[in-house]
Amino acid sequence: MNVFADLDIADAPFSRRCHWLSLALRPETGRNVLYLRTARGNVVHRTLLRVELEQEGAVLQVSPGSIKLTCPTGEVEFALTGIDTMRARLSGVVALRLRVIDQPYSSSIECEPGRWHINLNASRSRLMISSLRGDLSVVAPVIPGKGDTEPALVRIQSTSQDGAELEITEFESTWLAPQDRQTFEEITTEANAEFAAWFNAFGNFPSRWDSLARRAAFVLWANTAPAGGNYIHPAILMSRNAMISIWSWDHCFSALALAQAHPREAWEQWWLPFALQTPQGMLPDAFTETGCDFGMTKPPVHGWALLHLLSQMDLSFYQMAKAHSALESWTSWWLTHRDDDRDGIPQYNHGCESGWDNDSICTNGLPCEAPDLSVYLIQQYDALAMLATRMKNPEKAAHWEREADALWQRLKAHSWRDGRWLALQSGSHSIAQEGDCLRLFWPLLLGQRLSTVQRDALLAGLEEPGRFRTAHGYATEAVNSPSYQADGYWLGPIWAPSTFQVVEMLKLNDRPDEADRVIREFCELCRRNGFAENFDALTGASLRDRGYTWTAAVCLCFLKEIV
Repeated sequence: MNVFADLDIADAPFSRRCHWLSLALRPETGRNVLYLRTARGNVVHRTLLRVELEQEGAVLQVSPGSIKLTCPTGEVEFALTGIDTMRARLSGVVALRLRVIDQPYSSSIECEPGRWHINLNASRSRLMISSLRGDLSVVAPVIPGKGDTEPALVRIQSTSQDGAELEITEFESTWLAPQDRQTFEEITTEANAEFAAWFNAFGNFPSRWDSLARRAAFVLWANTAPAGGNYIHPAILMSRNAMISIWSWDHCFSALALAQAHPREAWEQWWLPFALQTPQGMLPDAFTETGCDFGMTKPPVHGWALLHLLSQMDLSFYQMAKAHSALESWTSWWLTHRDDDRDGIPQYNHGCESGWDNDSICTNGLPCEAPDLSVYLIQQYDALAMLATRMKNPEKAAHWEREADALWQRLKAHSWRDGRWLALQSGSHSIAQEGDCLRLFWPLLLGQRLSTVQRDALLAGLEEPGRFRTAHGYATEAVNSPSYQADGYWLGPIWAPSTFQVVEMLKLNDRPDEADRVIREFCELCRRNGFAENFDALTGASLRDRGYTWTAAVCLCFLKEIV
């Protein structure tokens, strides 16, 4: 068993690439209790079963292919197969107990001896629990006066002479008995080999960082949902904890992490939201395989990300043509449908559309003409020009270069005032920002387009002691700002995507040593505190969800740069 000694599934649930189910650990009163969860559907209730040994003192071991709970008298091992099935194998003297999570309008029905159908209505999930070996006992009395049953209590036991094995399959409508089944050893061997191939493709890492790289690669691998519905390709979810969706910018960071090791999958991650693009060019805010939200959108980082991908991998002519058409439509949408005052500078209609949901930039007025939005669209024009050049269309490339230059001239005239960049309210052009937000330094992403005066002013602000720079990286809100909050989401904590782009700014603007320091500090944060949603800028403590894929993705990108 290839054990992950430092993988904590209390942070990032255990799963397998292209699988809907996961097992999350919640230590309760000294016991290792597992919860079976689903990533399927667009639902709130995702926890299906509580899973635990009856025996005390169970010790947890995790490998890419399985989870094992071992107690003094025996053990149970869990593995995932197909896209929707979990197997559990018991040996020694041990009993496994499953408790169905209470949900309204749910029921548990015995189909035949050793096989039970569990209907979990709030989760829109159905489970078939089957004993493959050993006696299955289930208690699920009907609730008087209702069509529901009490949450089922399922129990299976092995003895010293006879082991036991259980199969749990989640299905959408109709359960079909499998025509054949792999042995448990075949399942775990296959899963371990799949992950080994996945990780080995990333190449070698310095020995000090190899364990962290393995954990980061596993988080990406295990958080990949199967293709289906809105997921035109296997899709790396933001997390299997709470954020079980894809937002139309986090996928770009997953793509960057995969570019060299898994270029086909990198392209697929980048393309995911474009399969849902409207005829007008808008991308959704977020989506699952069954649901899609167009109430807002996300920042147009896609051209910026594609420029990175094109520097690391080749696209076919067909892929470049698809990307060109999609980016052209996406760019046009912002300049056509998000410029209410028709001044040629696009606007965010909500803070969440910037990706920095609650930062201090948009607090004094919406819609907000923030500089980073135009910066991203300039980079999107640059990506369009590069695609046109590679497709041997110099006239179109020259057109996009002129568009990029024109937007840059408009942005300077609009937002560069008195030696700093400003976010302005659309229409009135009053100052929209309060506080002191890191995002106002995003014009540094344009590198050589900046004048010396602009570059020097931005770098001086970025490097000012006691402002953004801490011992752990760059705070999203200046730590000396009245708007700063230690656990304020985008009002202070360090995030993976902002750190990735700050490192790029530093490289583009002649600060390579500082970029290297930030890279190492971020990797150390992840090594100590997991792949957190964000980190306290002053203490480095992990905040919120500790199993975020874009944090793992940025960590992997950075680890490849450490020599």
